[in-house]
Amino acid sequence: MQINLRKANALQAEIRRAIAAAAPQSTVTVNEFTADIAAALDEASARHHEAFMRQSNLTQALYNIRNSVATANAVAGIPQMLGNIERADAMIALHEKIISAGLAKSQAEIAARIEKMRNSSSERSIYGDRFNSVETTVHSQVALDISRNLVREHRRGKQALQDQLLAANINTLIEIGINDLQVLKDEGLL
Repeated sequence: MQINLRKANALQAEIRRAIAAAAPQSTVTVNEFTADIAAALDEASARHHEAFMRQSNLTQALYNIRNSVATANAVAGIPQMLGNIERADAMIALHEKIISAGLAKSQAEIAARIEKMRNSSSERSIYGDRFNSVETTVHSQVALDISRNLVREHRRGKQALQDQLLAANINTLIEIGINDLQVLKDEGLL
């Protein structure tokens, strides 16, 4: 049976839940009212073995699917797509920092503010303080415009990559082996 990578991802999550639900009970409690201790121990042992085998078979199926997905991902170029999407996000973040910093003050404005501080009659500290300085970014309007254009370009590129990724996840198929298929059918997962 073949399934696409999207279905394989969802199936892996379902298998993990089934593995957790099939947890074998390793202990049994007997007391003075237990009529047949040997039968109680045998029954608990059989339940434990059955649950353990379910978990074992599901785990084997899970990792067979996971390995098939990893191989299919590599062939389809999915790791590269994910890396390129992350790079686009990083570049967007870098340029958004520049944009959010804003436009640099003009040299005339800076000079005027400094002159106003010099001519101020208020008492100034000899060590200076934040009110005796002018802070500005270093970004020109051209730099801000370039960053805005690059953010738009990276967002378009990211969307194209996400579309390619979705197509790869839908169109790339993996084969589920006969044994794993039977285990998954017995568990009601397929």
